[in-house]
Amino acid sequence: MIRRNLALTKIGAELLLWRHGWSWAIAGGLLAVAMAIHLTVIRPAEVAAETLDAARLNQVTSRTPGPVSSAASKPVGGLRQVIERSPAVDALAQRLLVLAQAQAMALPRADYQQRAHGILPVMQLRVSQPVRATYPQLRRYIESVLREVPNASLDQVTASRVSVDEAELEIRLQWSFWMPAAQRAPGQAGRIGE
Repeated sequence: MIRRNLALTKIGAELLLWRHGWSWAIAGGLLAVAMAIHLTVIRPAEVAAETLDAARLNQVTSRTPGPVSSAASKPVGGLRQVIERSPAVDALAQRLLVLAQAQAMALPRADYQQRAHGILPVMQLRVSQPVRATYPQLRRYIESVLREVPNASLDQVTASRVSVDEAELEIRLQWSFWMPAAQRAPGQAGRIGE
């Protein structure tokens, strides 16, 4: 009886292999090996890492908190100083124009929009500049603005070109300049650099 069941099982396996090929058998074997590796090697390593992380977290949180060091407060103070020393809107517009001219780029116009921050006494001046330049010119211009205007952040660069043969790109730069809330631009939308 047992011998007959074994023979039927063997015949059934041979029929499956004949009908479906060896790929299913190999895939099943590889799946079994992957599961064994996961259960015996990877999962125990994950559990050990989680235990170590939990122990480190308990060690850090069990320490008594001391006074805040001056080194920890330096980034906030430095940021506050950068924002307080930011140039006026007119001076900023002139600086952008000079930096663009240094790269032989023309800034025909720049639209701006101001927005007060809800919690902090900070104003965000968003400047959108359409520019036509080569890639090296653009890169040098962006780098010079970011180096010389520390309260600037480049939010978006959009570039397009009509054909592959053209050296210059049609570019739109979107900047954010962070200033104290006391400095106000002359209106909601306007032009800088004309």
